Amino acid sequence: ITWRVNFYDEDDSPVAPNANSAHLHLLRPGNTTPLVIELVANGEVFEASWDSSNTRPGTVYWSARCTAPSSVRTDGFFDLKANPANI
Repeated sequence: ITWRVNFYDEDDSPVAPNANSAHLHLLRPGNTTPLVIELVANGEVFEASWDSSNTRPGTVYWSARCTAPSSVRTDGFFDLKANPANI
């Protein structure tokens, strides 16, 4: 699963995170500790990928965050319909 994220401040202006300051936090079904993946710049878009093949079915909550030059985040969730043969 791949995320492509643009960050915007409270004035709806684009924010360009500093190097190593943008991360994707995932809370996977059956886990209480988030998985943290670095978001990598690809022009003005930041991207991260996650291999969901060994994850149980259920709701995945995510939060894309950057901490510098300012703190900005966007959040969401989706239902993962996993193949039980992969688990």
